[in-house]
Amino acid sequence: MNYLDERALRSPYLFHLLRLLSAGAKVCLSDVLLEDGRETAEELGERFGRENVAFVKCDVRDSSEWGQLWEAAEAHLGGAVTVLVNNAGVSPTKDWKMCLDVNFTGLANGAFLAIEKMDRRKVRPPSPPPRCT
Repeated sequence: MNYLDERALRSPYLFHLLRLLSAGAKVCLSDVLLEDGRETAEELGERFGRENVAFVKCDVRDSSEWGQLWEAAEAHLGGAVTVLVNNAGVSPTKDWKMCLDVNFTGLANGAFLAIEKMDRRKVRPPSPPPRCT
């Protein structure tokens, strides 16, 4: 399973990455926080193998950065992205325009790119996920 997670660096999201990596998935993490992203990918790479973890900086508000992220993810993962976690977001207490740009436009950029890239005619569906016990 090739897994692309936007905003994977926040603690609630890290838990599912640990489960996926433990089950043998390859992951590409992304966030706008460059240093935090590199540090997290390095730590996970030491634990699960550097070939299984990548980090690519992406500002989700920019659709061209989404395209670069997707290409880099597929290059590192060695195949098509089969799962996208598109969960970027900022607090509504931030600037209202930034909140809309990230929470709406950014997510839409990722969703529409995923629809294009993950079209059933282009990507073989992943096998069922491993059962959690």
